Amino acid sequence: MGVASDERQLLCELFERVGPDAPTLCEGWATRDLAVHLVVRERRPDALAGKLIKALAERGDRAEQELRELAWPELVDQVRQGPPKWNPMSIGGVDETVNAAEFFVHHEDVRRAQPNWQPRPSDEARDEVLWKSLGRVARMFYGRSPVGVVLRRTDGTEIQAKRGPRTVRVVGETAELLLYAFGRSEAKVTFEGNRPTSWRCRTCAARSEEAPAELKNCSSGPWKTERNTSVRARRNHLSGGLGSARSGCLRRASDQVASGP
Repeated sequence: MGVASDERQLLCELFERVGPDAPTLCEGWATRDLAVHLVVRERRPDALAGKLIKALAERGDRAEQELRELAWPELVDQVRQGPPKWNPMSIGGVDETVNAAEFFVHHEDVRRAQPNWQPRPSDEARDEVLWKSLGRVARMFYGRSPVGVVLRRTDGTEIQAKRGPRTVRVVGETAELLLYAFGRSEAKVTFEGNRPTSWRCRTCAARSEEAPAELKNCSSGPWKTERNTSVRARRNHLSGGLGSARSGCLRRASDQVASGP
């Protein structure tokens, strides 16, 4: 068993407890929407094709609607079963590489949308897997930042997410840094840098309480860039996850830096 498998099972148990209409951190999505997304991603290439290819959109919508009409226990069971054998993600090593971060983040999407949530205790084995996952995606997520970005764990180890001027350090536990990179507003991170006011909304699109006011007040966060209630957002989520939304935010942010003070 690995992190991907563990997080999948924990998420399914939570799905069963909270039901199909519970909120998530994915704006516009309830738990049923999230479960449908996970099943489409792993088990329904016909629905996935409809998200990516305009000519197949109607077929994809029908396939997705079939999933939405499933009884909640049956839909959760499809998430629990994971990818079928024809999907390369059914191979243990591939599953761990591709799905560890995916299912951890989505598990936290549900956990942290519930009242009185608390971060889970650190787990060394889990955190090392997530740290490797973060290392693989950090440059993509922060690649368009106009300033340097370093992700630093509390033990001092770092990932250079983007080289550039006026480097900003985002500091936190591994899980929190991963959630922050995926654009989750509930991530518990702090910030270090020489000129906090120069970070502005341009480093990324977080809403952390500790972030500078300019960062918190940015109107172009990843979930506002691509609303998950729209077809375009779901296509972006399926084709590139939050990286595509974050890149859009940072691309506009770069334009602001070029023209702003």
